[in-house]
This record gives sequence, structure tokens and C-alpha cells, in this order.
Amino acid sequence: ITNRILSRYVNAMAVTFKESIKFFKNNDKCVVTGNPIRNRFEFLNREESLKFFEIDENSKNIFSFGGSNGSEELNKAVLGILEKFYKNEKISLIHVTGKLNYDKFLEEVKSKGIKIENNVKILPYMTEMDKAYGVSDLVITSSGAITLAEISKIGLASILIPKAYTTENHQEFNARAYKDIGASELILEKELNSDLLWENIEKIIFDNSRLEQMKENAKKLATPNAVKDFVSIFYDEFKGR
Repeated sequence: ITNRILSRYVNAMAVTFKESIKFFKNNDKCVVTGNPIRNRFEFLNREESLKFFEIDENSKNIFSFGGSNGSEELNKAVLGILEKFYKNEKISLIHVTGKLNYDKFLEEVKSKGIKIENNVKILPYMTEMDKAYGVSDLVITSSGAITLAEISKIGLASILIPKAYTTENHQEFNARAYKDIGASELILEKELNSDLLWENIEKIIFDNSRLEQMKENAKKLATPNAVKDFVSIFYDEFKGR
């Protein structure tokens, strides 16, 4: 809503997705630049990342997180699939609960008699996102614009769970753009449960051909020149003034 109001007064608008353009009345001002992302994602070292998380080099690795504050719905779904990892050492999980949910999550793990094994890492928060991405074969997360820009730049397969409460449901629109190109699987938050989550994980992580194709499709949505294109708007608008 704020963006729509401001759009009346600006000379140009940089947008992340071409699908965003239709939401502006004066959309002739829109320029698709994509989202600039941090330089730390430019060069990822898988070997170094494996050592950091103490994960076997032959493992297929899943990184799940529900945004910076975590997701209670995702935590519940992950709790129900932990035993799948304990029965298969060829796959590993790094799950971020969110700081506020961490103690509750561990209490529920303990109450269910689940033992935390070496191929499962449960963390309250992730500061080393570059290493987490560097070790990942499959990412499970919500579909905020910055996160999508990061996984596209790196080229990661994903299962996207858009947050249901976002303005005009924009995260679902983001996620569908990735699903439509074959870069992601989509699970709506209201439909999320352990069985559905595992079903989606299983059909991706154990299918090398599909996994690699999803990674390549993710790269198709990358905008490596986002910074340059964004800055060029200023030059184009104000040169000669």
C-alpha cells in the first residue's frame, strides 16, 4: 500500500518481479531490476560449509527456516519428520526454529523421546547464512523477496511455504512464479503438515535428476546485475539535469 501511494510521486520504480508491475496503475514507471543481495553469497565453499556444520560430505542436505523469526507451522511439520532423518544417514537436516520457539521445540523433541542425532542440527537462529546455503541441496523456507533472490543467485532447489498473513498474499504470488518455472514446490501454510512436507522432500532429495533441474531453473530467475541495473535508473533519470 505504501509503495502504491509513493508511486504517484516518483520518476521510476525498481521492482523485483515482472509479476509486480500489474499492481501499479502507473506501471510505465516500473523497471524490473531484481533484488540486490549481499556479496557474501557470491562464492560459496561446500567443503568448508560441510566442515563448519560437521556434516558428512556424501550426505544430501536440507536447510529449513521460517524467516528471521522462525515459523511455528514449519516447526510443527519438521517435528513430525525428524525420525525420517534418524533412519537414513544419507540425508541431513539443518533446521532453524527462531529464537522465541527454540526452547519449546527442544522440549517437544524431548517429550516425544526423539534423540538428536549427528545428521540433524537444530538452531535458534542462523548467522552463517552463506555456510548454510553452501551446504544445502534443498531449502525449505517462506517466499520473501530477499530469500528468493538469494536462492536464485546461488541456484538452490526449494520447497516454498508462503506466509499467509502477508499483504495481499504477495508471498504466494512470489512462490507461484518459482513453481511455474520448475524451481520450487509450493505448500500453502494452511495445508502444511508433516506428511505433506515429507512427501515433497522425498520426491526431490532422492531424485538427482530433478534436484539438479530445479537448481538450474532457480538460476533462471536470478538477477545478477540487480545493483548495476538499480543504480542505472538514477543515471537514466537525472542525466542532463
